[in-house]
Amino acid sequence: MGYFPDMEWKTEYGPFTSDRFCIGPYESTGVRLPARMTPEWKLRVADSADGMEPGEIEAVIECVRAFLLYRPQKPLRFSWAGA
Repeated sequence: MGYFPDMEWKTEYGPFTSDRFCIGPYESTGVRLPARMTPEWKLRVADSADGMEPGEIEAVIECVRAFLLYRPQKPLRFSWAGA
């Protein structure tokens, strides 16, 4: 598998180390999650045709994990104050 980058790069420069990719295959179920959460003051459910499938989300997570140097034993929690 390969691609043609949109930049000039000569082989004598050596490998272009940021050219990495990860293929995360998943089986499509046809079930899509909403791209955004429904605000709590709205009664209707958000359109579920505009987001990703659960398997697709898991595939992206596994691709990111493949490149992690640190592997936490339990989930890390982050909080953004004022966000």
